Amino acid sequence: MFTFVTLPFATGDLDNGDLHTLVEIGGSLRMRSEKFRVIGLASYIDDFDESEILRLYARPEILWTKGFSNFLTGELLYGLGQGAWLASVGPGARADFTESVAAELTTPFSVAGRNSPIAGWSVSLRGIWNLKY
Repeated sequence: MFTFVTLPFATGDLDNGDLHTLVEIGGSLRMRSEKFRVIGLASYIDDFDESEILRLYARPEILWTKGFSNFLTGELLYGLGQGAWLASVGPGARADFTESVAAELTTPFSVAGRNSPIAGWSVSLRGIWNLKY
């Protein structure tokens, strides 16, 4: 189980008066073998205004060495009550520097959608720090 909260100022656009607070609640499933890792996620996103979104995410990953892997993300966003949806895929690579620190480079792009105002691609570099308890 997880919960994410996105505050309006976190978007970086302080001049926009139409920013919303988002809350995402969901669950994830992780499976790992010696050469493969799979992550699945399902969540509900609400902006307390007009958007309620279901999110499905899957990421199979091939572990080449102890510190390097390649993956392909797949994501589906579905707007409840609107019928709008967006599907995207994103190939990527991950480097694990220690058991707690890693970096990921991904290039997600949208592949299909309905009533979607945005279609395109991007490049994402993410730093990861895992807390062990």
